[in-house]
Amino acid sequence: MSTFPRARNASQIPGRAGGVGLARAVVPVAALAIALCVPTAYADLTKVRAPAALPGPIAGLPGLLSPPSRPPSTVATVDRPEFRSMAGELEGRVPDHLWYGQIFVDVTYATPEKRAGEVVGLGGGGDSAIWSGHYLAGEAFRYALAGAAQANDERVRAKERVDALVAGAHRNLNISKNWKAKGIYSPVFDAEAGILFRNCFPEGVPDWQQDQGPDRNERIFGPLPWDDGKNYYCQGTFTRDQYTGAVFGLLMTLDLVGPDDPALRAQVRDDLFTMTGYLVRHGWSVVRPENTIHDPTPAVEPLVNGISWVIFMAQAARHAAQTAGTLADQIKWEAIWAETFAAMSLLLPGSQSPIANSPSVGYYSYNLAHGQAYHNIRLEPRAAERSFFRESFSQIDSTTKDDGNTHFEAITYALTGEPERLNLATQHLEEWLQYRARWSDAICMSCQCGLTLQCIPEDQVIYEARQPDGTWVAVATTPGTSARLRSSRVLRIADERTPQDFLWQRSPYQGSGDLDRDERPTEGNAGVDFLLPYYMLRYHTELSPPAYAPWPEYPLRIR
Repeated sequence: MSTFPRARNASQIPGRAGGVGLARAVVPVAALAIALCVPTAYADLTKVRAPAALPGPIAGLPGLLSPPSRPPSTVATVDRPEFRSMAGELEGRVPDHLWYGQIFVDVTYATPEKRAGEVVGLGGGGDSAIWSGHYLAGEAFRYALAGAAQANDERVRAKERVDALVAGAHRNLNISKNWKAKGIYSPVFDAEAGILFRNCFPEGVPDWQQDQGPDRNERIFGPLPWDDGKNYYCQGTFTRDQYTGAVFGLLMTLDLVGPDDPALRAQVRDDLFTMTGYLVRHGWSVVRPENTIHDPTPAVEPLVNGISWVIFMAQAARHAAQTAGTLADQIKWEAIWAETFAAMSLLLPGSQSPIANSPSVGYYSYNLAHGQAYHNIRLEPRAAERSFFRESFSQIDSTTKDDGNTHFEAITYALTGEPERLNLATQHLEEWLQYRARWSDAICMSCQCGLTLQCIPEDQVIYEARQPDGTWVAVATTPGTSARLRSSRVLRIADERTPQDFLWQRSPYQGSGDLDRDERPTEGNAGVDFLLPYYMLRYHTELSPPAYAPWPEYPLRIR
C-alpha cells in the first residue's frame, strides 16, 4: 500500500534555498536598510552609462590541464524512434501537469490506472517556477526543431505551450506590483513588479489545488489582483533556483520563438528587465512587504551570495537588451553588466571550487550551476570573459562529468562539442526509459548496504587528484557525521536510482535520505527530466551543432 496521500496540496511542498555559494537567510526588518540602500550608480538606471573599458585582464585558474585532443568523430543519434515515442507520450500527458500557466511535475490521480484528466492532487508546487522554466526551455527547443522540419502541427502545439507558460511566468513575476504592505508599513514597503512567486492560483480553486483558507501555508499571500480581473493567491519564498529556472526558459523563448512573434519577444524582454532591474535596485535581495500572513513585519531575503546567479541574471537582461532592446536599453544594461561582472568575477572561481561544494548534499545546486553556465558562456560576446567562465565552471564539471547525468551532459556537450559527452547523454537518456518504467514502484537501496553497495555518511567527502596518466587518486577525506547514508559509488539510472521530481537535480549517490522510497501507485510525473535534455540534444545536433572546443580539465574533484 502507498503511504502517499490521495490528494495533495501544491503548497504543502516546502520551499528550498538553492545555488552554489553561501547559505540563504531571511533578514528581519532591522536589516531592510541594507536592501534599500542602493548603490548610487543604480539609483536611476536610466542615467547609467557604459564605462570606458572593462575591468583588467582575467587571470587563469592555476593547475588547469590542457584540453583533450580531438577524439574520433563518431557520435550517437538522438532522433530515435523510442525517444520520439516517449516524448509524444509525455507531451500528451502534460495537460494533467499544466495548471494556470504553471507546471506541477508530480500529480496524484484518483486511481492507479492514472487516467488522463482524473487528477486529484498537485505536488511540487514549491518548485513550480523552476520546472515551468525548464519545460518552457524544452518547448522552445521543440518549436525550433518543428519549424526547421516544417512540421506545422508540431510547431503549433509547441507554440501553444510556450504561450501558456510565458503568460504564467509574466503573471507570477509582475503580480507583486499589487502586493501591499499592511498597516503602518504601507506605502513605504509596498512591493514592486519583478518579484517571482513560486506559483499563483486563482481565488476560489478547490483545496486539492491550493488551500486558501486562514490555516493555509503562512507564505501563501493574497488575494492579489491581476490584470485579467481575477484575484490570486501566490506562494512567496524567494530563492535563486526559482529565478534560474524561469530565466532559463525565458531566454530560450526569446532566442528561438521570439523572432517569429514580436509581441512575445517584447514581453519576454520586458520581463527579464523587470526581474533583474528589481534585484539590482534592491541589492540582489527580495523585500517582502509582509513576513507571513500572520506577521505584517516586512522582511528581506538576500540572494546576492549566489555569485554565478547574480552574473547570470545580469547577463540575461544584457542579452535581452542586445537582441531586442533600444540603444538606451543596451547602454544601460551593458553598464550594469560591467559593474556586476567587476564586483562578482573575483568571487566566482572560489564559489565553484570543489573545496566549497559537496558531491551529494545540496546536489540540486549543480543543476542551477549548469543552467547558469549554459547561458553565461553561450551569451558572452567577449572571448576573455567567455574563457574565464569556462575555466571557472570546469571546476564543477570535474566533479559532475562522471555522474551519469543526461541534463548536465547535454549542456556541456553544447558548450564543448565533445562527442563523448553526446554519447553519454544519449546512453543515459536511454537508461532513463527503464527508470521511467518503474517510477511508481517501491525501491530499497539501503537494503543493499554491505551487499552490493558500500554506504557512507552522506556528508562524507573524498578528494581526488588527477594523475599524469589520467587516473584519479584519493588524496584526502573529510569524514561524515550524518546519520543519513549514501552510496560510495554512482548508482545506475535504470535500476538503482530512487524516482525523483527531476532526476538530474538529485544526487547520483542518492543522499539526503533518498536511498529508499515507498511505492506510489497513483502518482504521476511529468517527465520534464526527459523532455528538456531530449529536445536540447536534438537542437544541438540537428540545428546548432557546437564547435569542438573542450575546456581545460581541473585536476581536483570530490566524490
